[in-house]
Amino acid sequence: MKLLKIGISAALLIAFTGVSKANYLDVRIDLSNDHGSASGNWNVIDESKKNSTVTGLVDYIDGTSTDLSITGSNWDGEWHGSWHPENDQDVGWVEYDAGMDHFNVYKDSASIEVVGLSTSKSYQVEIVSAYGVENGATFHLTVDNEYADRSYQGITDPAALESWDAVAASGYNEGDSPDWLIWDDVTSDTGNINLTSSCDSDYANIKAIRISEVPEPATMAMLGLGGLFLRRRKA
Repeated sequence: MKLLKIGISAALLIAFTGVSKANYLDVRIDLSNDHGSASGNWNVIDESKKNSTVTGLVDYIDGTSTDLSITGSNWDGEWHGSWHPENDQDVGWVEYDAGMDHFNVYKDSASIEVVGLSTSKSYQVEIVSAYGVENGATFHLTVDNEYADRSYQGITDPAALESWDAVAASGYNEGDSPDWLIWDDVTSDTGNINLTSSCDSDYANIKAIRISEVPEPATMAMLGLGGLFLRRRKA
């Protein structure tokens, strides 16, 4: 019986550590290096490629090349600013330099097409888009024409997600914390998705993008079992 417990324990430990290690896609994209480049395995896209195709994006976790590529369309240029975290700190996964600069378009819409996703998997997509100006700006951000499910700071009101308060998202106003939009369950029959930003009254932008694979339910259950086992061993 003791040997059986040891075998089960070892199997759970291997499964837990192997799954959590990072066999799941996590691609982070910094649009523009006008202020500076995000560190580590970020994919930093400079202005010269704002309306071009960039292939071979790398995974943030281990730096390996992926099948993903992006193509920008209708971007006017780049700029920096409009990102005001306390003490210039990173917020969540968004490094300060990634939040500070962006591609923009004036009183129009522009997009980033992502190609190379699996047609059998689900992804979480996060888009950082903010504009800290006194006269305010409302952005409309979509993934395949769908508005976000929620924001990082917990906004779930559909009206607020459809008309994104770019000034509040920048942390420009006293008491506001930087925020961004999250789509929790993005799938594609073609392996391609289209990210769009637009504004009728001012500059629209996208600062940073994160695309991460959503683990399958069976994997989540295994992670839960592994975690429970490890907690019991420590206890």
